[in-house]
Amino acid sequence: MKVCLVILDGWGVNKSKYRFDAIDTSACKNMRYLSKNYPSYLINASGQYVGLKTGAMGNSEVGHLTLGSGRVVEQYISIIDRAIESGVIAENLRPILDLDAESLHVLIMISDAGIHSHIDHLFGVLEVLKHKFAKIYIHCITDGRDTAPNVAIKYINRVISYCSENKNCKMVTIGGRYFAMDRDNNKDRIDEYFNTLTRAENVVNGIDDLIKNMYNFSSNDETIKPFRFSVDGVIEPKDKLFFLNFRADRMRQVTEKFIEFGCEVFTMVEYKKDIPARVIFKKHPVHNTLCEVLGTNGVSHSHIAESEKYAHVTYFFNGGKEKEFNMEKRIILDSPKVDSFEKAPKMASGKITRAILKEMDSDVPFIVSNFAAPDMVGHTGNFEATQEAIHKIDKCIGKIYMKCKEKDYVLVVTADHGNAEFMFDESIQMVCKKHTSNQVPLIVCTAKTGEKDGNWGYEDSEYSLRDVAPTILSLFGIEIPKEMTGKSVLK
Repeated sequence: MKVCLVILDGWGVNKSKYRFDAIDTSACKNMRYLSKNYPSYLINASGQYVGLKTGAMGNSEVGHLTLGSGRVVEQYISIIDRAIESGVIAENLRPILDLDAESLHVLIMISDAGIHSHIDHLFGVLEVLKHKFAKIYIHCITDGRDTAPNVAIKYINRVISYCSENKNCKMVTIGGRYFAMDRDNNKDRIDEYFNTLTRAENVVNGIDDLIKNMYNFSSNDETIKPFRFSVDGVIEPKDKLFFLNFRADRMRQVTEKFIEFGCEVFTMVEYKKDIPARVIFKKHPVHNTLCEVLGTNGVSHSHIAESEKYAHVTYFFNGGKEKEFNMEKRIILDSPKVDSFEKAPKMASGKITRAILKEMDSDVPFIVSNFAAPDMVGHTGNFEATQEAIHKIDKCIGKIYMKCKEKDYVLVVTADHGNAEFMFDESIQMVCKKHTSNQVPLIVCTAKTGEKDGNWGYEDSEYSLRDVAPTILSLFGIEIPKEMTGKSVLK
């Protein structure tokens, strides 16, 4: 048995006929064909189905974790929420409370989207830490991707209001996630953010000047150029820093930068195994994931993605483990170096496809790949560019399908969460660049079903992302481990 799993990042299914659905308004002849001729399901990829609060939109991290582990893993946002609500957070923060220091720098993306961080966590930890430190300097990262594009001021006002009531807390810097949370080694972006935090330069005066400065170079919260709201709180070597974001991939580069600078760093969760930071919430190991089981059973497996999503088909898909499993191979291809992926909407889709075909020619029994473009281009809000990304990926799926038939592979196509299927919110007349809570496709190209009617052939179901790994193990005839709570969709 040989299986090729393709994960289409950000490819959700909008059940309503919608003119701003970049997927359904594209030809998608190959994906439509597969959905109408093979077992095809709409599966759940958000909220409680991926370890989040009911109704919460899914994301790439939890999506790949659930896909690869075959179970619902409680997410850090829920664990941290519970710790704050119960008061246990004070014990978690003991390593910071025991510091011999007068000041502390706190860095967080101020957002209520719950994908990388939550602004409520800032206030939850400040309520504990404000009694310890004479000065707490707050460095705010703006979102604009997982939130509406221009809503940062409402979060900033919450921080300002808190600081006015707690005089030892002070907001000192603001900068967009485009700079602070780069994950693709764009050194210039991280450097610009770092320089703002470590130098008393580019200071604005007053809230009116702040708002003007925010949108002087950008119309979007995501790309607000870093600037200072105060000359206070310049970060120096040996200063104590606390990073509150709870998603790892976009915090690694900036954290390493400040550690190299000589700061003592604390992180809400573990960002990377070899980063010498003190972790507040330790992760619980996830054992017997899909690829761990495959490796144990002597099945070699190749993981293919472009650099923007390398962590998702490796670290997250493998249950939060950085090191390769037995018989694992990783193929990471460079994403285009552009300031916005709307300028290169195909991204590395062609290179990924060629890498998949090459691995098939080598008869690698299991191949897992990620196509980043629907999500990454969808996040730009450019509808036409996202359609172009969808068109390219559909052509890639066609090539992969034909190769699967030639080389006797079972093709399995799914997604981690929605995005590209809802790109404009007509109710508020605003571009929508964030994820959705829509279901996603699962197509298992085993025996043909006979062509189904309609534009798409998906069957509504109660299946979810956790059912994909057990399905793949069933295809291989490998026993599903007890740790996996998902069920095979094979009938």
